[in-house]
Amino acid sequence: MNLHAADLTSKLSEYLARRVPPKGIAGDENLKAAQMTEYLRILRRFAPEGEKLAAWWREFSDKLSDEAETWAWPSPKDLARAAKAAGSKVGGNGDSWKADSVEINLKRLNDGLPISENWLWGRSAIMLEKAGASRHVLRERRLQLAQQMAETYPADQVRARLIELREAHEAARADVDSRAIIKREVGIPDKRAFDVSELEALVA
Repeated sequence: MNLHAADLTSKLSEYLARRVPPKGIAGDENLKAAQMTEYLRILRRFAPEGEKLAAWWREFSDKLSDEAETWAWPSPKDLARAAKAAGSKVGGNGDSWKADSVEINLKRLNDGLPISENWLWGRSAIMLEKAGASRHVLRERRLQLAQQMAETYPADQVRARLIELREAHEAARADVDSRAIIKREVGIPDKRAFDVSELEALVA
C-alpha cells in the first residue's frame, strides 16, 4: 500500500468509525473489510495526491454530511457523488472553507438534521457561531451526538473521543481569540461602520 492509499484508508476509517455500519454487515468483519475496499476503489478514482488531498477530503466529508439522512455508512453511489463534487471544488492551490458549507450546515443545525461532528466542535463550530448559530443549540446537538456514540461504542472509546473533540474545540477558540488580540496590538484598521454618536463627536 503506498502513502496515498494509506492516507485515504486512515481518513476513511476515522470517518466510518463515527457512523453505524449497515445491519447486514455490522457483525461480520470480513464483510466490513470488503465494503471498505469498495469505498477505497471509488475514492482513488477521484482523490488527488499530495497537498491537495487535505482540501479535497474536507470538501468530500462536508458533502457526505450535507447529504446524509442518517448516521449510517454511505452507499457507494453517495460516496462517488460526494467524491466527484469535491474534485470540482478544489482548485490548484486548494480551497478554504466555503460560505455555502457554513450556510448549509447552519440550516441543518437549526432544522435538527444530522450534522458532522466537524461542525459541532472546533473551527467549523466557531464559524457556525459567527454565522448566527446558538451556542445552546450547538451544545444540545453535541449532547445528542454523544448519546448516540455512547449507544454504539464502548465507554472508554466514547470518553476518549469526546475529550479529544473538546480539546480541539478549546484550541480552535483560543486560536481565534489570539488572532483577535494580535489584530488589536498591531493596529490593523477596524473597518466596521462608525457608531452615529462617535461620528457626531468627531465632527467639528
